[in-house]
Formats: sequence, structure tokens, C-alpha cells
Amino acid sequence: MRSPNCWHPTSSFTPPLTSRLRFEGKQEVTALHRDIFAVLDGLTTTEPLALGDTGSFSFRARVRGVELEAMNLVRCNKHGQIVDYTVFVRPLPALATLFAALPPRVSVRRRGRLKGTLAATLARPLAFAIRTADRFVPAFL
Repeated sequence: MRSPNCWHPTSSFTPPLTSRLRFEGKQEVTALHRDIFAVLDGLTTTEPLALGDTGSFSFRARVRGVELEAMNLVRCNKHGQIVDYTVFVRPLPALATLFAALPPRVSVRRRGRLKGTLAATLARPLAFAIRTADRFVPAFL
């Protein structure tokens, strides 16, 4: 992650977990990235590609032992500050595991421990079901 000074004060982040939520503002986006890096292990990135004010880079990491790949789309202003950041994650089992690991941390920080616990309780069975299906479904296709 770039230093917090790279974020424009009104920057926004679109997470891969839901289209119902955006994180707005430098402080919130910076705090979110601290949460993200707390749940990722073995992070490696590619060299960025850029055209005009838009850039992209990919990364690989593990979340709770599940390998994930992500593509990041970043738009910067003329001063090089990030104004908009969107992440796309694959494969589905990795996204589901990220969904089980990240929202509880974010909820605790933003809404309190009770809502964080509720987020974790709701997300874990989905992640388990998708990881399990990923192991068995290929044998049937």
C-alpha cells in the first residue's frame, strides 16, 4: 500500500465484497487498508500498468490459508493522489474467505464488537460452503 499521503481527502474505495458499500474519505480508506493488510499473508504485487490518470496492478496473497488473486483499478488526480480505487478478487472461494475475515474487523472498528460478531457469524458458513463446493464440484463437471 502506498503511504496515507497518496490518498486524496475525498478518495473512495469500492470493495470486492459488495456493491452496497463504498468507503469514502482518506481516513476511512486508510483505516480499511490497515484492516485488509491485517488479514492477508504472503502478499506479492505486479508492476503497475498506467494510461493517463488510470492505473492497475494485481496481487496475490493468502487469506486464512486460501490463495487469492486481485486486480486493482486506481484513478489518480493530476497530483498523483488516488481518488478512486476498485478491487476485483478471484477465485470465488478466496473472495468468500475474505468476506468471512474482513467484515468482522471492519464492523468492530466502525460499528462496535456486537455488529462485528454478527458479521462474522453470518459470513463464515457462506465461506465454508463455497470452499467445500469448490473442492467437490469439479469432479462432477
